[in-house]
Amino acid sequence: MKRAYRTGNSDMRVFLKHWRSGSEMAREIAKIGAAALLYPAIVILAAPLVRRQADALCKLCRAAGKTAALLGHRYDEYATIHGN
Repeated sequence: MKRAYRTGNSDMRVFLKHWRSGSEMAREIAKIGAAALLYPAIVILAAPLVRRQADALCKLCRAAGKTAALLGHRYDEYATIHGN
């Protein structure tokens, strides 16, 4: 889920750097909104199907990462080095 969050965050940062039109931005925001509305229900309904539930959770985390990037948050998963 951390990877999905990081991917969404970095994808959105790249998008924000290169977007060209309002329609592109509207499409991205619509995709984030659709994920926020659709995937919580899938997580609940797919409880017996662990793989489907995990996929839905990853989609939610990716949408959360995109939202964070839209709000100016930069997530660097590998910024902290654990152990030596």
